[in-house]
Amino acid sequence: MGEAGTAGQKRSPGWRSSVRLRLMVLAALTVAATLTVAGILLVVAFERHLERRLGLELDTRWTQLAAALTIDGTGAARLSHDPGDPRYDQPYSGIYYEIGSPGRGEVRSRSLWDAELGQTAIDAAVAAGEPIEVDGPNGSVLYLLSKPVSVAHASGERSYTLSVAIDHAEIETLASEFAADVRNALIAIALVLLAGTWAQISLGLGPLATLRRELDLIRRGAKERMEGTFPDEVGPLVSDLNSLLDRQDDLIRKARERAGTLAHGLKTPLTIIQAEARRLQRSGATEAAKTLRDQVAAMNGHVERELSRARLQGKAVAAGHATAVADTVGRIVALERRMPRGGELDWIMEVDPRLRVRMDADDFGEVLGNLLDNARKWATGTVRIAATETDGTVSLSVDDDGPGIPADMRLAMMERGTKAGAEVEGSGLGLAIVTDVLEAYETGLHLETAPSGGLRARFEIEGCAASTPATEAVMPVRDPAAIRPAAE
Repeated sequence: MGEAGTAGQKRSPGWRSSVRLRLMVLAALTVAATLTVAGILLVVAFERHLERRLGLELDTRWTQLAAALTIDGTGAARLSHDPGDPRYDQPYSGIYYEIGSPGRGEVRSRSLWDAELGQTAIDAAVAAGEPIEVDGPNGSVLYLLSKPVSVAHASGERSYTLSVAIDHAEIETLASEFAADVRNALIAIALVLLAGTWAQISLGLGPLATLRRELDLIRRGAKERMEGTFPDEVGPLVSDLNSLLDRQDDLIRKARERAGTLAHGLKTPLTIIQAEARRLQRSGATEAAKTLRDQVAAMNGHVERELSRARLQGKAVAAGHATAVADTVGRIVALERRMPRGGELDWIMEVDPRLRVRMDADDFGEVLGNLLDNARKWATGTVRIAATETDGTVSLSVDDDGPGIPADMRLAMMERGTKAGAEVEGSGLGLAIVTDVLEAYETGLHLETAPSGGLRARFEIEGCAASTPATEAVMPVRDPAAIRPAAE
């Protein structure tokens, strides 16, 4: 039997089949894009802050060097005291200064070793009036500040260009370390945001999950209507679904009432025709009487089958119904005992009293009543009814110890009007009606050979929880006159 609720449903491939996953994917993309932009902006802002901080440091170093600049007795520029930073004396330490004047040579920090800042770079820095990036020793990139400075001397004021440079690698290292810290922090934030998003989505979709559980309870027969408190967005849907179920039940009720009215409307004319057939029989018009009886039987058969179809609920309508198997079997067996030959048979019932089936009570009674009625007609001594449940599916079988049906005739026996023998009463519609009912529940009837050599009629139907309230089934009795007191 197929999984309920999937028939006709087209599922989108992959994550698109789930609203929860759709929302999570959208949230993940939004969080990733937002945090990526935030991370880039933070790193850029940090680099700019470092550059401003480095500019201030260069300006401070330039001022310190300018204050120490003097001219010695030979007229050469020199520093009056040590700048105080040992890195000026370490070759290629990343901190450099250079003092130059056209025609007067240069004073450079020992950290430059045999390299120089370059006149072109110095002129560009002087023109810029602020720190700029230039190429430095050993392929490095320097942040260079160059400004003119004047020093008083006995021979007159002298002008120099004082340049201070710091290796830009320090900024790159700090920015790289900061970017790594920001990345780790943003990953942690992303995980928290995604966890919060998952919780928010789960909370938001909670009413839909409740709605699904309620519908599943109705489908399994545990409830007939949806109950509970739902938010304003879902409440109207619940009301509409309950109204739809009410409307469906009302339509079925009216259809059954119309079927009963039709049965009563046809009963009188057919009774009159049957009486006329008996009168013809008594008057010697045997052939005419037989013709009338045959036509009346055919009409009764057609009416019986169409009325059964009108009463049929089917799987979709019976979603909220559960029928107790043992109780229904017991009631129908009690009726069969009162039918011709019923009291002479041994009726064996092997049914767990807790079994429930997700099937309308009247539909179940229609199926079981026809199967037991057929077994009563053909059994020689025993009819056995057994029901078992496996993985939520109830298998019910009716065995008789009669002559059985050859395998090549079993399919034909489930067709309309086919009888196994003319000596047995009936219209030959019983198994056909059973087939119609079971088809409405997406299952079928199987005719097999019983262990006793007779016929086994078996079908499977979806089961319900043992705690599900059950409705009562009534066996349709087509010929009340045939009922007689059970044999003592």
